[in-house]
Amino acid sequence: MLRCRGAITVARSGASAGVALGDTLERVVVVSSLMSLTVFDVTVRSVAIIVLSAIAAWFASRGRTRAQFKPAMVRVDKRPVHIYKNPNKDKSLRSAGFLGVTSLAAGICLAFFVSLLAAYLYSTLTGSLGS
Repeated sequence: MLRCRGAITVARSGASAGVALGDTLERVVVVSSLMSLTVFDVTVRSVAIIVLSAIAAWFASRGRTRAQFKPAMVRVDKRPVHIYKNPNKDKSLRSAGFLGVTSLAAGICLAFFVSLLAAYLYSTLTGSLGS
């Protein structure tokens, strides 16, 4: 059944009109109702989430005994392990040099692409370079 309101035809149930205007209007109403939440609504929902989370945590820990909550004892070996070795002066200077050259090259490439983008935007907006 179709109902007409002025110049807008709203499709109702049973009408196969593809994406009907009614669907769009319903989406607008849902979005506007979500955007019109008050502070009280948000507070009530936040408190409900906190309470439900506390209840879920209580249910999750309900079947455990005190012994299961005790931390497990782990034997730790305190002998020094030589995993990391400080680099020597030559290696540090070489790494700093490569880092400087790489950052300089990256900066040059970035400046080149930004200038190309600026030229393209300028020519698009003013039409001076293309014609």
